Amino acid sequence: MTTAQAVHFDHIVIFVADLNQAIKDFNALGFYVTRGGSHGLTDNALITFSNNTYIELLALKPFWHNPIIRTAQKLGILQWLLNKKGTISSRLLTWVTGGRGPVDWVVRTDNLTQLEQAWRDAGLNVLKSETFSRKTESGDKLCWYLGGSNYRDLPILLEDITPYAQRVPAVTQSQSHPNQAMALLRVQINKQNTDQTTHSLSQYLSAECTTDKQRQPIIGLGNVNLGFAEPSMPCAMQVDIACANGQPQSLDIRKSHDLQINLLPYC
Repeated sequence: MTTAQAVHFDHIVIFVADLNQAIKDFNALGFYVTRGGSHGLTDNALITFSNNTYIELLALKPFWHNPIIRTAQKLGILQWLLNKKGTISSRLLTWVTGGRGPVDWVVRTDNLTQLEQAWRDAGLNVLKSETFSRKTESGDKLCWYLGGSNYRDLPILLEDITPYAQRVPAVTQSQSHPNQAMALLRVQINKQNTDQTTHSLSQYLSAECTTDKQRQPIIGLGNVNLGFAEPSMPCAMQVDIACANGQPQSLDIRKSHDLQINLLPYC
């Protein structure tokens, strides 16, 4: 993989019913939460870490509760229209029409066009990328491209238009949340076929595959390790986060909206 194609783990997306309540829940778990702003039909908030990663809390605006919109959603009309267009929005719509909790994950690249072409050359069906934006609480407009495939073993691809530092609040290595959380270390995703998923990521992201202490395969994406668990894992997604001190602990999954969070003392 060339430098232009190199990818880094960017963030996890959690769809929530009520953004204000989700912010309160993560505050109660000891996290700082920053309101991100409005995407148009959704609002979000960010829980950022020192290694340029974050957890995104995403919620629909009241507009989506309009009876006409809800009927179109239930009948699958919106999904049909987006599938016909063949754009990345067809995948994004599943974030808010499926279940709540962790719904997807995103990697960032410096050259989305080049990476998409590599996927096409490898025979993968690639959705048309689109430009997205968010208006922050202070009124700034942030823009980026999103691309990828409907192949759910692969992540959403993101390339920043406005600088990354504007999209994600800066966190220094010395900073930590009230619960001492510092950096996102590992993400584990529940998959039916872990071998197939690992192979797909290794192939399409040209990411290095190694094994952990339990000899389970892991994919390195920047400074985050990605692994997969069989459906016996009781949640859709689990993360390990380095914390400054204290004892290892698993946080209340009810307050973390079905994302299992483990805090591991940094050493």
